[in-house]
Amino acid sequence: MIRINVVITVKPENRERVLRLLGEMGDLSRRENGCAGYEVLENVRSRTELMIVETWTDDGVLAAHKAADHFRRIIPEAKALAEDWQSLRFDF
Repeated sequence: MIRINVVITVKPENRERVLRLLGEMGDLSRRENGCAGYEVLENVRSRTELMIVETWTDDGVLAAHKAADHFRRIIPEAKALAEDWQSLRFDF
């Protein structure tokens, strides 16, 4: 299994747009083969901090996820609206 945690900092004026994009991303990603979990979290103490927690069964399905049309459309737009985007990978 592979866990990807993405910590995102957004400007307050971009927050709702980024949340909509990530919500769409989550809905589509959860339908993909090999997705064991995909959650978008909001920091209750800081409205400018968001987090994606995603779990994939193996590298093959993760590669297919990154090649999917919705990934290639949504993630660049969300990144462009973010102030900071940090991704951490954990294999277990």
